[in-house]
Amino acid sequence: MLSQMRSRLSMAIGAFSESRDSELDDLRFMAGSPDNNWQWPPDVLATRGSVQGQTVNARPCLTINKLPQHVRQVTNDQRQNRPSGKVIPVDDKADVEVAEIFDGIVRHIEYISYAVVSYDTACDNQVTYGEGYFRILTEYCD
Repeated sequence: MLSQMRSRLSMAIGAFSESRDSELDDLRFMAGSPDNNWQWPPDVLATRGSVQGQTVNARPCLTINKLPQHVRQVTNDQRQNRPSGKVIPVDDKADVEVAEIFDGIVRHIEYISYAVVSYDTACDNQVTYGEGYFRILTEYCD
């Protein structure tokens, strides 16, 4: 059983490694600043002399990161119109009042579980590097 788990883990790592590298590159680009030069490719930095410590003939490597403002523009729209669950009666046996009660229960569960944080984090990750999700797990009481 452990060998099967290891083989599946290595298969999953192999399948998602290229995507994961691209996501990490996107995160670095998003966090780029003049101090870390993450928005400049290493080969370009090497030709400009800033990596080797040259100061006489080094050409400047300016980093003006405009990406966060565009990400916030999208994520702020999502914060104003957050997704939420909605209970709707669909057939002739369903009762509107019961659906409203269940809708209130869903809203209460979202409130006590801080679902807003999950929604915002998923949206931010989706906009920043293309993979954002949240998962709903249910536990039933007796």
